[in-house]
Formats: sequence, C-alpha cells, structure tokens
Amino acid sequence: QKEVTGIIKKAGQTAIFVTHDQEEALSISDRIGILHQGQLEQIAPPLEIYRNPKTLFVAEFIGETNILSGNSDMDGLNVCTALGELPCPVQNPCTRSSNLLVSVRPEGLKPDPRGRFHGLILERTYKGPWAKLLIEFRGARGQKLHLTAYIDASNPLGPGDRACFHIKPGSISVIAS
Repeated sequence: QKEVTGIIKKAGQTAIFVTHDQEEALSISDRIGILHQGQLEQIAPPLEIYRNPKTLFVAEFIGETNILSGNSDMDGLNVCTALGELPCPVQNPCTRSSNLLVSVRPEGLKPDPRGRFHGLILERTYKGPWAKLLIEFRGARGQKLHLTAYIDASNPLGPGDRACFHIKPGSISVIAS
C-alpha cells in the first residue's frame, strides 16, 4: 500500500483505487467515495466519512457503530433517544425532525464512574491492546438496548459487571432517516 501510494504521489498523478477493504480505504485515500447499489452515497476525506457519515449505509459500512433512533429537541441542540438525550454534534447539527438516526462509535463509549449511562456488561472479547464489550443498557421506557464499546485491555470490566459510561464528543453523528 505504502509503495503504491508513494509512486502515485511522487508521479504527481491521481488514481482511483477500488477496494472492499474499509481499513485499506481509510489508510491510503485522500478522499473516499462509497457506492451502494450503484448510487454514490458519500464522497469525502476518510476522517469525515468515519466521523460524519451521511447515510445509515455509510455509518455501518465504515467501521462498527451503534445506531439509535431519535428525535431532535425544539432547539435542535440535542437528540432524544432510547438511551437518553445526546448532544447534536457541532460538525453536523440536528435539524428539527422526528426521524433521526444517531451513530455512536464504540470507541466513544467510555467507562466513567461519573457517567450518566448505566449498563451491564454481557460480553468481553479480548482484541490485544483493547477489548470489545457488549453492554446492556435500560432505555427510558425500560427497554433493553445493546451497545458495543471498545475499551483499553487493561480495564478489568467483564461479564456481569455493572458500570457507568459517558459518550465522548466527536463520536456521535446524526443521520436523517
């Protein structure tokens, strides 16, 4: 990958590289175009594609994510979801709508003793320097919500543990449904 991109940059040329490997696309591209069923869903730099997906397909295609449905508040500053009220991100503010989807990236769901989201750890999968957690939260109406979080592997949280979490700014994006 580095050799190919180095040759292209050295030659001062533009190239189109077609891949189904999301990590490869994120690592070598200046801009990414994502096609779905023959339609261009989004074209943007890799970081924007990851942090600010424009469609549900893009959010789920590039990396893992947690999807929540919700409604914006009257001011468009927050989205009310089953998990609770979440701030609309500055990079893609909410429009007044009753049909929004919120993407919360797993690395943005962080254990925090002062966090306002209380969950039960159902699963832990060791991934080397990090671990993947499956967490059950209770929604505002008592419904069960299962979300994924990535945490540092040295954190001892495991199945059966209860913990509080917060959501890091920048890990939330809002998608019109």
